[in-house]
Amino acid sequence: MDNVGNNILNTISGFAFFIGVIECFFGYRMLKLVLGVTGFIIGGLLCARIVYETIGNHPVMAIIAGLVGGTIGSSLTIVFFVFGLFILGAALGFLIGGAISASILGSAYPAIAIPLAIVGGFVTISKHKSVIIISTSFIGAYLIVFSVGKFIGMPDTIFRFQQFHGLRDIGGQFFVMLLICILVGIVGIFVQHKYTATSAGESGSTPRDKEGFW
Repeated sequence: MDNVGNNILNTISGFAFFIGVIECFFGYRMLKLVLGVTGFIIGGLLCARIVYETIGNHPVMAIIAGLVGGTIGSSLTIVFFVFGLFILGAALGFLIGGAISASILGSAYPAIAIPLAIVGGFVTISKHKSVIIISTSFIGAYLIVFSVGKFIGMPDTIFRFQQFHGLRDIGGQFFVMLLICILVGIVGIFVQHKYTATSAGESGSTPRDKEGFW
């Protein structure tokens, strides 16, 4: 990828780190924001990927497609709240499936990742507080750790699961980062359960209190 493409990836990685911190430690407290951002990232990546596969490496066109797709994805996850919860759980299931298949087979295979994404989506629409906290904590941890990996010399690591291949060439570094990701996610769960989600409930400002269908 050329310098323009690398600059784009650096920008996205920096944004992903910032969002990851919010999602990991304040996911339940700021659920609607998290859903909107998750929808934006997923919609943007999908549309940018489609453009890349269709017309090749054209960063400007990919950015435009990503912004359009991200806007649509964000709108859908916010307006259709249950759909947003499904996408959140599906994202976690997809990451878990990708990690399992990568650890065993060396690549993130859709045949493993997609079924777990569907299961994760349906589990999350149960709207149980603990499930939402776990989902946001580990997704946020992934964004934090793998965006940092981009800046310490692991090319495009934050996009590896999207590409379904290329994990084996990272070698042991990938598994070290995956372990760190799990540890950060556990810390995120603790912080949310102990502080941020609890304080939100006490102030009456949780999504559960504001949305009648919770």
